[in-house]
Amino acid sequence: MNKPQFLILLVLSLFFSVMVVTRVLLLRDLEMNRAVLNQSQTIMAKGQSSEKVLSQIINRVAQASEREPDLRDLLKQYHIHIKDRTLPLTAPAAKGGY
Repeated sequence: MNKPQFLILLVLSLFFSVMVVTRVLLLRDLEMNRAVLNQSQTIMAKGQSSEKVLSQIINRVAQASEREPDLRDLLKQYHIHIKDRTLPLTAPAAKGGY
């Protein structure tokens, strides 16, 4: 093997090595991104189910506050207003620690 052939072989092997290392790094990055995506999808699914549960709690509190004057007074004391049974609770910013 003469010198030009050796240099060509060396350059091609270096190029191939760089390509292999790049591929490995890209695959690792892809796997990390997939893990983040799966975690985000799980959080979204939990959030959607939590929203349904919170809506049911709001409905029950609204119904109970119509029947129980003490609960209605307690909600007024903490400035908690339930505008509509399908809407979430709204409360002003806290003026101090609860």
